[in-house]
Amino acid sequence: MEMLDENYGPLDFQDMSDSNTYTLSRIMQHWVVIACLPVGQYGKTSASMVANNMLHTFSKSLRVGFMVSGGGGIPWTGHDNINSQGGTYGNALQVASSGGHDKTVEILLERGADVNGQGGIYGNALQAASSKGHDGIVPILLERGADVNAQGRTYGNALQVASSKGRNNIVEMLLEREADVNAQGRTYGNALQAASLNGHDKIVQILQEHGAD
Repeated sequence: MEMLDENYGPLDFQDMSDSNTYTLSRIMQHWVVIACLPVGQYGKTSASMVANNMLHTFSKSLRVGFMVSGGGGIPWTGHDNINSQGGTYGNALQVASSGGHDKTVEILLERGADVNGQGGIYGNALQAASSKGHDGIVPILLERGADVNAQGRTYGNALQVASSKGRNNIVEMLLEREADVNAQGRTYGNALQAASLNGHDKIVQILQEHGAD
């Protein structure tokens, strides 16, 4: 339950045909209701019963449902694969980094997320956070060992994507952590070209002061 921003405890009233036990909570702006399978049970049949019961009580308010771990038919071994690859963003850490969810980023890292895991449209979590301008997440990732010069997908590396998007503070952070100002790669070739193409004069100046060719 550490990922919850607030935990409101159990539900006071529910449909008489609903035998589930619920936890009411909030994650950021989203109201969340959580129900677990009975102890010792897993699989699609049990999960379907829990989901069906939930609809009796929350038929007018439920918008999105997720079925995870044992609820999806996979026995829980105590070691969920937090680095599973897939989807647009590659892995959970990249999704959280792109969305600016610093608390989630810290939880994922504490539970073994690979800070340099590759995949998705950004290539890695550092590039995702740099692209979106999340200057609170970038230092978290760097402190946990993110490779400042790791090559990725569209933009080549974090310095290039930050330069392209006009993220002055992040450009300075990355350079302080010894980002290679002349590193080559992908769409723009290097950070100076990325900043120049998009008219980010301040970043052009910063890069040149740090030895950009």
